[in-house]
Amino acid sequence: MISNSGNSITIISNTSNSNNTNSNGGELNILYRYNKDKGVERINLKTGEHQFLLDKNKSGIKNHVSSFFYQNNTVNNSIYLFQEEKYYTLNLKQSELEWKTERFKDNEELYSQSSIYDGRSFIYIFGGESDNTPSGRNTKIYKFDVHKHQFIVVNTELLVSSRYHSLCRDGNDIYLIGGEDDYSNYINRIDRFNVVTERLESIARIPISSYIINSGCWCPKYQCFFLLSSSDKSHFYKYDPSTGKSTKLQACYGGEVFFSKLYYDGNDLIYLISQGCDSIICFDIKENTCTDILEDIFINNPISHYDYITITNQ
Repeated sequence: MISNSGNSITIISNTSNSNNTNSNGGELNILYRYNKDKGVERINLKTGEHQFLLDKNKSGIKNHVSSFFYQNNTVNNSIYLFQEEKYYTLNLKQSELEWKTERFKDNEELYSQSSIYDGRSFIYIFGGESDNTPSGRNTKIYKFDVHKHQFIVVNTELLVSSRYHSLCRDGNDIYLIGGEDDYSNYINRIDRFNVVTERLESIARIPISSYIINSGCWCPKYQCFFLLSSSDKSHFYKYDPSTGKSTKLQACYGGEVFFSKLYYDGNDLIYLISQGCDSIICFDIKENTCTDILEDIFINNPISHYDYITITNQ
C-alpha cells in the first residue's frame, strides 16, 4: 500500500512474494517466448535448458500484426494472448500442444495492450491502440477471469489514454510504468492500480528533462523502482518514491530499448529483455553490474516487439 507524508510517498509491500508475474512463490527463472517465425520456446535462465514446445507451423495464430510484447499472461501452465477481437490459449500441460482461439468481442479491435496476472483469478488488460478511436489510444481496463474465461470491463479508466506500459505486481497493487500517450509522447509516470478497490492513482511523474522512462520494475526488497532509460546510453536509474530522488546507475545495454521490459527475480537480480537483443541481460542490484547471460541464445532470431516474451517461476 502507499502512504503519503508531505511530498514523499512510502510504499509498503503487501507481500514478500512480489514481482512481475510470480504467483506461486520462488524466484523467477523460466522464460517463455512466442515468436511468429519460430513458435513457442521455454528457457530455464538458471540451467540454460532450452526447449522448443510448439513449431511455428502449428501456431494457429492468424494475422499476427500487433505487439504482444507488454503482455505477461503465463498462468497455471497456460499462456494467454490477447489481440483485437480474439484471444488465444495454449495449455502447456497437454501432450499435444495446440493454440485455442476464442472471441474477445468487447475489445473493439484494440491491440498493443499491456497485461498482467493478479496472482489469483484475473488477468488485467490496460490501454492499447485502436484504429477506431480519434486519438488512436485507449483508456479502458479489462479483467479476464482465467477460470471462467470471461471478460469484465473495469469501471476505472486509465488516467492517460496510452499504450506500451511496463507492468509489475506487488500483492494487490499493479504498477503501470511509462508508456506513450495519444501523440506518441513518453508519459514518464508511474501509476498504481489496486485490484481490490479498483482505484488508480498517480504516484510519480518524472520530468522528461531529467530522463525518459522506457521500462521499469518495482523491487520490494529495496523499496524502490528500477527504471531503464534511453536518454543516455541506456542507463538504469533507481527511483526512491519516499524521497522522489533518482540515482543514475551504470549503462547496461548499448542497443535500442524503446521496446524493453524489466523483470525482478524476487531477490537481487533484474532481467532486461529488449527488442533486437540476441542475449538476456542481467543486472545485479547489490553489485551494480550488468552481464549477458545465455549469450547469443537468440542470435538467429533476435527479440521482436511482436513477440510474446515473459519470465515466470513455472
